[in-house]
Amino acid sequence: MGKALKALNVPREHLVVSTKLWKCGTGVNSSCTLSRKHIIEGLTNSLKRLDLSYVDVVFCHRHDDDAPVEEVVRGMNWLIENNKAFYWGTSEWSAADIMEAYRVCDKLNLIRPIVE
Repeated sequence: MGKALKALNVPREHLVVSTKLWKCGTGVNSSCTLSRKHIIEGLTNSLKRLDLSYVDVVFCHRHDDDAPVEEVVRGMNWLIENNKAFYWGTSEWSAADIMEAYRVCDKLNLIRPIVE
């Protein structure tokens, strides 16, 4: 994908690039797919594959019942505060799970997801 983006020869600021995070293996670190570790390492690896320094939107693909919502939103907030992404969103989350993420973000003054 990184080669394809380069071949377009379009200025980066003219593109909207997104990626999603979810289970990426069978090892011990893949059991809690939206842990802070997985979120940060997953996006770092995605950025390497895309040959980019940031994405516009990163999605948490599917809700992870094993990861506390606070850990997920703190991980996503870290990505944004460290210029790895501008926004974050959810993918295939229930309305109740999204509302819980909003509640935790508001309580901790963190960045809310902007898209499902």
